[in-house]
Amino acid sequence: MKSSFGKGKNVIRKRGYFSAAAVLLSLVLLTSGSAFAASFSYDFNNLTGNDAYPFADLNGQDGWTSQGFIYPTPCCFIMGVTATSGFDGTQALRFEDVGAGYGADASHKRTASFAIPVISGSTTMIVLQGDFHVGAWANVLEFAYDANNDGVIRQTDPTEIGPGLNIGTVPGVMILSAARTPTNVPLASLDINPSGGDWVRLRLEIDPTNNGSGSVYYQNLTRGHTGLQPVPGLQNIDMELDWGATGVTNPALWDSVYIHLEGAGNQFNNLYLSADGADLVISYLSGSAVAENGGNITKVRVLCRITNEGDAPAPASIADFYLSRDTTVSGDDVYLGSVNVRAVAEGGEVAIPYWTTFTLPPGVSSSGTWYIIGVADADDAVSELNETNNVRAELLSFPRSRR
Repeated sequence: MKSSFGKGKNVIRKRGYFSAAAVLLSLVLLTSGSAFAASFSYDFNNLTGNDAYPFADLNGQDGWTSQGFIYPTPCCFIMGVTATSGFDGTQALRFEDVGAGYGADASHKRTASFAIPVISGSTTMIVLQGDFHVGAWANVLEFAYDANNDGVIRQTDPTEIGPGLNIGTVPGVMILSAARTPTNVPLASLDINPSGGDWVRLRLEIDPTNNGSGSVYYQNLTRGHTGLQPVPGLQNIDMELDWGATGVTNPALWDSVYIHLEGAGNQFNNLYLSADGADLVISYLSGSAVAENGGNITKVRVLCRITNEGDAPAPASIADFYLSRDTTVSGDDVYLGSVNVRAVAEGGEVAIPYWTTFTLPPGVSSSGTWYIIGVADADDAVSELNETNNVRAELLSFPRSRR
């Protein structure tokens, strides 16, 4: 489990504080179990919908922002929410105004309830998926980065819009790289009505290693396809990722999704996102003051297990341990020492050898309340899905009477 104790991983490593000796030990690999996948699904069924044109306005519902336009000028058109027009008879997004440059944008930023997965350096697969009703010009779903932090993504600022998918009778099926370089194939080359009208599930899988490659898969829901199949010509496309960039080509910065509908007949439903990655937590922690002399603590024994709750391997790292008067790491804590943590498989667990002992310098009083604090990945060696859950604190026990 993830403890609510402590801060994130930006802790103070105080080697030499109280001249405590750093004890370096190897952790022993224990077990591996089921992995936790960082994924997020969203339909529009909890929004207000209306099947009568111009439908219910998406803007302002459940954190969504949307804006119609006659490109590039915003106007009165809306991104509509219907009541029953989805393939499965549920609510969907729809745009139905017809004219040159007529369209609507919608976006949503990551929140606690709209949990767009965090992408890290340990991520080995990113998925972007949705159900599209094929219309004319554009039915677009993309990752985005809200660089100016205004909560709004619009096509008038393409520097915030990243990789994704587009489908329509004009563009066919299209993959867009992080730099928005398009690669497309015609609908006629697939089992999709080239005149539009089909509900099609599209899935973009991105391997983010190096510059990244992306592949597109499709399932024609209207024609009863039973599973996703690869789109020929849209496999292993260069996604032009740049992990060192300060803009949207850096996957670690993607914090929003962007939807763009342009032209009559376009609808969207059933968003799905996922990203695997490592996620180290201290799943068990116990500390015991095993020797006291004249009212001072001289030794502390620690039991600890570290679990990788992610679904990608975590490389070797370091765990730090402290004595503290409270549950957060700060400058007045007693640094006990460190252990070397082996690489942990996805869903795996490692443990310190039974009752690892840290020796304290003289003068650490046993009076009052003490906590043992453990910090996983204290050296920031692991790029994690969640960088704020590495710290755990538990009360220090005194099995012998204090003298």
